Amino acid sequence: MTISHIKRIAYTLLLSIGLASCSAEMPMPVMITTTVIADKELNQNADGMSTPVQVKIFYLTSDAEFKTHGFFTLFEKGDQVLGKNLLAMKEVFIAPDKIMKVAVKVDPSVAFVAVLGAFRKVDTGTWSSVIMVPNNQPSSLIAYLSKLEITLQPDKTVKEGWFY
Repeated sequence: MTISHIKRIAYTLLLSIGLASCSAEMPMPVMITTTVIADKELNQNADGMSTPVQVKIFYLTSDAEFKTHGFFTLFEKGDQVLGKNLLAMKEVFIAPDKIMKVAVKVDPSVAFVAVLGAFRKVDTGTWSSVIMVPNNQPSSLIAYLSKLEITLQPDKTVKEGWFY
């Protein structure tokens, strides 16, 4: 082995160590699963017929900004008005008497999940709900939609981490 060969190996090792020490460890995303359950009498029209609802799920670092805005602002410009507090958003449509799972990998700094239901009569119903979730941990939630109301709660039937 020549001296230049040894120098090259030493330089490569030093460069590798230097690069490894400079790299920031990227946080691993966590899974948040929301089971969306729609009542059979969901979002009834004037004839009493149940109709589907559009649901938006917001993954937030803080709920303060979400709570200050009304339905139409959040529905139409949620990504703009929530700004850096919004880390992810998912949009689904659910029909009456149906169940769907929405599983999303999100940044581990998500601290709140909020849901918004686009009911026919947003002025008379409960169109949003917010819940705190533990940082950096998988979570399972249930979003229940009744006639003109959406609620969000922890899914106590699932042991966290069990299916991840």
